[in-house]
Amino acid sequence: MPKRLSLKRLSVDMVKSLLQLIEDEVKESSHKKKRGRPRVYSESFILLVFFIKVMRGCSFRDTVFYLEEILNLKIPAISTLHYRFSKLNVSHFEKLFEKVLEKLGVQDTLEIMVVDGTGFGYDEKQRLNWMRGKKIREVSSHVKVEIIVGRKEKGGESILVGVGMGPAYSDERKLLLELIENTGIKARCVIGDALYGMSMESLEKFFERSDFVLVPVRDTLHTKMMNPMRKKVKQMYEANREKYRERYVVEQVIGKIKNAYGRCEGTKSFEMAKKSVWVKMILYNWIRLIFLFTLIRRAFLYRRLFQPLRWFSYYQDNE
Repeated sequence: MPKRLSLKRLSVDMVKSLLQLIEDEVKESSHKKKRGRPRVYSESFILLVFFIKVMRGCSFRDTVFYLEEILNLKIPAISTLHYRFSKLNVSHFEKLFEKVLEKLGVQDTLEIMVVDGTGFGYDEKQRLNWMRGKKIREVSSHVKVEIIVGRKEKGGESILVGVGMGPAYSDERKLLLELIENTGIKARCVIGDALYGMSMESLEKFFERSDFVLVPVRDTLHTKMMNPMRKKVKQMYEANREKYRERYVVEQVIGKIKNAYGRCEGTKSFEMAKKSVWVKMILYNWIRLIFLFTLIRRAFLYRRLFQPLRWFSYYQDNE
């Protein structure tokens, strides 16, 4: 992917075009407010500011400075911004995610679907940035995220097709069950790590989405597996270890998102951190959509440019 379309370099215009996709759906409440002043800034504008804040990794003060001094936008006070951010409905982000997914055309059967879990810290950002290994796993202030990554074709772009979130140390298998229930996408192959092989419910959900499931399922120290489904999954895994290596795509996506936007959120509340993580997930898919539109536009311009030359060559040959 070209550097100018990397995750870190999304322009404000690109984010504006993203929010235009759903501006009609993010509407103010239709009923008149009985108390208080009417809102000066629309919900869409507040969403735009929130996206810019997360995308640039700025504090509230730096975000206000950037919007006022660089973009020459009229911006509310920091306290107003914080209040409006806290009142943003999570459903807005879910709609945005679904809208971008729809634009990407992820509705048919995928080539592969890989599932995994990760986490994003919050509250003590400076301390979390240098913690590693066992220490980072003992932190209770983090958002548990379950993601599903898919590819339309072999060697194609990795796309986020499902995102589920929960509080710290949520069971990944329970988050996955709820996520798959809400995601109707199917795949020719589903790949997951050994954690999902411990749950019969997870394996059943996998088989609802695909006939080919690659999850490590092993015998225990003292007993062998007796369940027919687990035996079937074990045989598939043992016979297709090379295919299972494609599980790297989900780790690749997680790494790209964290490298671009950070693995810690500069907020003290779980709900605000959750919204920030949603923005990061949406931006990852959005850059894929921008890249797709760029390729289509280039192909169209190429055709417009060389079509007259082809006609000229045709007449020259006939003469």
